[in-house]
Amino acid sequence: MLADDNFATIEGAVHEGRRIYDNIRKSVVFLLPTSIGMGLVVLASVLLGAEPPLRPTQILWVNLVTAITLSITLAYEPAEPGIMQRRPRDRDANLLPMSLWFRVVWVAFFIGAAALLSYRVMSDSGASDAVASTTAVSVLVLGQIFVLFNSRFLHLSSLHPRALTGNKAT
Repeated sequence: MLADDNFATIEGAVHEGRRIYDNIRKSVVFLLPTSIGMGLVVLASVLLGAEPPLRPTQILWVNLVTAITLSITLAYEPAEPGIMQRRPRDRDANLLPMSLWFRVVWVAFFIGAAALLSYRVMSDSGASDAVASTTAVSVLVLGQIFVLFNSRFLHLSSLHPRALTGNKAT
């Protein structure tokens, strides 16, 4: 709600609205691939008839502890440079355009494959099931951290010093 008809107030409200919308998109781009990656790990083990690499408590821990705490930092992300120079978004535009869906699927596949591969390598090397499972969870969490830093920018490259600074919550 605007308290006055000052143009600067309207501009500030549009700026904040765009920042919030971008941060919601960043959170979705972070949460979807990590959750889908875990789902792919479980699905692949079921389809292959193999021992599931992830235990229910590990899945719960990854979802409750790491995914939620890491995604909260994206809510405090400052606005990207040039946010006010963008054209207004179309009312009917999807939250995630096809380019971001491609990114989500690719990252989910990569995280799931890395977790499965780490579990298989540890199992084949003679490690106990608990060690192999813990390794798979560790790979998932490391993947989430990389995805978090990659999700900080939707319109810029994440290979920038600002990816490591600029957000007090990270």
